[in-house]
Amino acid sequence: MKKHLIFLLLFLYCLAESTAQDRFDSGADTLRVELGFNASPLFQKLVSPQSQFNSLNETLLLANFKVGEKAFLRSGFNVNFTKTDFPDDNFTQSSNSSNIGARLGMEWRTNVSRTFQVHYGFDVLYRYQQFEFISQSFDGFGNLVPFVSTNESNTVGFGPVLGITWWMSDRIGIFTETGFYIQQVNEKNGSTFDGTEEIFNETSSWRGSSFLPTAIYLKIKL
Repeated sequence: MKKHLIFLLLFLYCLAESTAQDRFDSGADTLRVELGFNASPLFQKLVSPQSQFNSLNETLLLANFKVGEKAFLRSGFNVNFTKTDFPDDNFTQSSNSSNIGARLGMEWRTNVSRTFQVHYGFDVLYRYQQFEFISQSFDGFGNLVPFVSTNESNTVGFGPVLGITWWMSDRIGIFTETGFYIQQVNEKNGSTFDGTEEIFNETSSWRGSSFLPTAIYLKIKL
């Protein structure tokens, strides 16, 4: 799958470069707003239709605003809710998860060729995650007994980012980026059995988290 994706990107690159002019000498470089989204699912379905998109925790939507000649205010948002049921004759199981995130930061850009641009900057971020697992089974007397396990976390953090954009046209570009975030994670874990609390604990810790340039984003100048 990765080989097919590489060949697809190389084909698009060669096609665009064969007729490329300097993307940064056009009037589009003065536009002050960029909107974009995580295009990884589209590329993934093109090269491997049966594969499952596994980057839902990445930023899904983004908006950038030009505030200087090479400076941009950057923002990103992510919302993801999932529910899974596991039916059975003797018991039922289900899980619910929520993932809500936002980031806000600054980036500066440097042109490295007629069509490529490097950006560097920093983000401040917030993320809320919640997971609940519910299991109901019958005891020896035929009574339905529920078991519930929950995990909830609130994360705030900040850190540097570095990325590269290939402008396919004056207004349309694809990019990827990497970074490292220092985060404070406040976490709650609990479980109940037949309505009685069995376990509950609350923790707070500082963590370092890096992310690789595995997501591909599409952005458009407006």
